[in-house]
Amino acid sequence: MRIILLCLLAGILSSCQTIASDETNLQLEGELVAYGTEAAMLRDDIQANQTQVVATVVAASTDAAAFGAYNRILAPTVGVVQPGTPTRIPAEDVIQALGVDAQGPMPVEMFDLSDGQTRFVQIGTAQQIDDRNCFVAHQSFFQPSSNVIYMTGLGLNVYAGTSVRVEWRNGGDLVHTSSWSAPQSVDGQCVALAIRPENAPFIPGNWTATMYVNGEPIDPAPFTITSM
Repeated sequence: MRIILLCLLAGILSSCQTIASDETNLQLEGELVAYGTEAAMLRDDIQANQTQVVATVVAASTDAAAFGAYNRILAPTVGVVQPGTPTRIPAEDVIQALGVDAQGPMPVEMFDLSDGQTRFVQIGTAQQIDDRNCFVAHQSFFQPSSNVIYMTGLGLNVYAGTSVRVEWRNGGDLVHTSSWSAPQSVDGQCVALAIRPENAPFIPGNWTATMYVNGEPIDPAPFTITSM
């Protein structure tokens, strides 16, 4: 009888240990799942914060670049505007400063021609022009193998006899001069004056094209002929 009782007691103790062990395992598993869930949530929060920081930095950089470009437009007007005189910033200057590379010049209808003054806008170098002598796209880098480089611009309120001249310089040396005279008066006229290798060798380096309208110079257009 004693032996039977001892066996029963041993069985009961073994069952209790098994139950306790199972409960402990279940508790550990629950804690591990909870820790895993918390870690995953923390990781997601970190990733979300990183994404937000990156987006904020990109947006700030874009805004700063746009502000800097617009500020460069305003700077030249500071010294020439008289008190009480309204200042009109040409739309083409804003577009160029903000890095919008439109295909071809803006339509003449986009400009105010009411003052009747002759002026040239959207000036720059190009390698392709259309049948109206308008640039297809401005560019600042050319290959030595290029067969032509144009200095282009859109003339507004162009009168018959208006003279346009372009001086081409390699470094500081004048290497070629191109010229054109308006045959008739027009509201808008694309002008493209060219330089070709037969006019001057396309030597790699920094070049400048400066347009003169009726003898008055306009801001020069720098460009580069690469060595590749």
